[in-house]
Amino acid sequence: MYALVIFICYIGHGCENLVIDAYLNEAQCLSAMDEQHLRRAGCFPIEDFIDGYWIPAHERAEF
Repeated sequence: MYALVIFICYIGHGCENLVIDAYLNEAQCLSAMDEQHLRRAGCFPIEDFIDGYWIPAHERAEF
């Protein structure tokens, strides 16, 4: 299972990670991300997300 996570960064206030939905596989997750036109998002295995083995928003922020 994969979680669709969006990254929200505030000016001068850090960043947050918000889980949008969960999908059975990565292809479904990526399709939903594309369908919703999400640029600052990612699909992560739920196990990694729960265990904390994924890249948080402040490390993915490109701005």
